[in-house]
Amino acid sequence: MTDDANEAPRLMEDIMRENTARLCDAYVAYTGMTQTMAARTLFGDATYLFNVLGKRKRATDPAVSFRVRSYDVIVARFSECWPVGVEWPAGISRVRPEQVPAMPTFPPPHLPEQSADEVAQRAEAQVRTARELERVAQITAARQQVPAISPSEGAAA
Repeated sequence: MTDDANEAPRLMEDIMRENTARLCDAYVAYTGMTQTMAARTLFGDATYLFNVLGKRKRATDPAVSFRVRSYDVIVARFSECWPVGVEWPAGISRVRPEQVPAMPTFPPPHLPEQSADEVAQRAEAQVRTARELERVAQITAARQQVPAISPSEGAAA
């Protein structure tokens, strides 16, 4: 049952894809890897997460399904490799590898060790970058609002 009588219930496959995307986004934001690098590091296949998240045509084909077992493997692998000191995303159950029957064996990820200070510095740098991008956008918008002065108008002044 949904909160709104007019709203259709969400499919589990959509919820699983959304949770996978949230885990991937948090992992990528912390490690500084691209999604492709994270997929290669965690799963040994650079295209794995693209396929799961439906970013490839094959994954959006209704005949191709994202199975619950695949979801459990993905969450367990993220859980196994989750950086120490980084909060697990709220609302996503954390599955341990030993809970997944026939859990595949993956190579250990090679992640740089980071202290709490390094994590804080990275977060501060991301905030500074976001502020700089916002400032550039404001300057660009302001420039677009100023009417151009032709050379003859400038000489008359």
